[in-house]
Amino acid sequence: MGRSQWTRLFVIALSVTAASLIASMAVGTALQQAEVQVVSPEEYPFTSLERDQPLLILAAVNILPIFEEWVFRGVIIDEVVRRRKSKLLAVMVSALLFATFHLSNPGTYPAIIISMLPASLLLGACYLYTGLGGAILAHNAYNTFLVFASLFM
Repeated sequence: MGRSQWTRLFVIALSVTAASLIASMAVGTALQQAEVQVVSPEEYPFTSLERDQPLLILAAVNILPIFEEWVFRGVIIDEVVRRRKSKLLAVMVSALLFATFHLSNPGTYPAIIISMLPASLLLGACYLYTGLGGAILAHNAYNTFLVFASLFM
């Protein structure tokens, strides 16, 4: 990749990160105002890890997206496009599966799907425009921002 292609990848990935954070915070705030619980801080494993092992959580939230993006964007989007010829459907299916997958985290409630959908859709779009590398970069930047925000807020 040339310099302009790297620049394009970073600009798109970081733009997706910013848009994802804004959208997720807006949805999260709306859910909080409606008194809908997304996670149980007592049961959510990342709560104590963020407090007790910030470097470990930072490593985890930057390694896991590699696999998540590979499966949810790289495999699922490509397969849906191949079978249904619809990028929009592929991004929607991928986003819904990605958000639903996070119910497997201890201490999460079904409303987490609603709060994760905006970022999931944007990561799917990022994958279409930049490929797997851009989606991973955007996902890592998103997670890293959330970890730093939770440490300093």
